[in-house]
Amino acid sequence: KYLGRLVFEICLQLGATSVGVYIFRELISFVLRSYFDIEKSPDDFAVVVVAPVIFAQQPKLMEKIKNIYVNVFD
Repeated sequence: KYLGRLVFEICLQLGATSVGVYIFRELISFVLRSYFDIEKSPDDFAVVVVAPVIFAQQPKLMEKIKNIYVNVFD
């Protein structure tokens, strides 16, 4: 594949995953806050913990990033 296409696919995949995680986070936050009296915001820190796990479970994305790295830095 062309380098530009790989970069576009990586950006699209990262963007779609990020939007999905954000929507899921807001939905969970809304449900929890409507049923429980939560004053603090632990979901801000949950994103820091969950994000690497989500991206690590996408082997095709990791392959694309490694391919870009090899093409650019080698």
